[in-house]
Amino acid sequence: EALACSEYQTGKTVLSSLPSVVTYALTTYCYTGADICVICDRVTRPASADSSATEEAIAAVTPLLQTAMTVLLHCGGEAMFSPHFDRVIALIKPPTRVMFATNAMALTPRRAQHMLERDIMTRIIISLDAATPELFRIMRPACDLETISRNVTHYVKCARQLKRDAAAIILNMTVCQTNLADVPKLVDLAVELGANGVEYNHLNATKS
Repeated sequence: EALACSEYQTGKTVLSSLPSVVTYALTTYCYTGADICVICDRVTRPASADSSATEEAIAAVTPLLQTAMTVLLHCGGEAMFSPHFDRVIALIKPPTRVMFATNAMALTPRRAQHMLERDIMTRIIISLDAATPELFRIMRPACDLETISRNVTHYVKCARQLKRDAAAIILNMTVCQTNLADVPKLVDLAVELGANGVEYNHLNATKS
């Protein structure tokens, strides 16, 4: 930390210190087939663009995962879809914090317990893009809202039992014309599931 501060203060552009925030993509894969989510870029990108972390890559990045203040497991896919996800979580310990976006289909009770017991979790963004079963089936046909709701509710309950105040759950919606009616209903769903908040993004947001 002292080295990082000194390099910042002296304006160095070639650094010897390790980064305080590491973004690491475990995989760009997610649920495949015809049922791709409406707003996912998997709709437009070629299958050949997909890739996943290898054993060698994880071994190489382990020092960064163990020294960073925050690890963002963000990627173009579902982090928990990676067979290496649980192993990576096991490599990280406090004070490092983990944050990522997920569809929560794979946020099983066993996995939630493992993540929370390590006391490393911070914000998890739950990508929903709808708040009612009818619209959810349109926006995210590969997923199941009932399963997601059950997984999120269990995670929230676990976090409270373990007093993991930093382990926040945020429900996210990318807003487009199709799901506009569900925008206010996302708040109601957040209350129902015990989430800490909601976030909205506009699908075609531009600078005015």
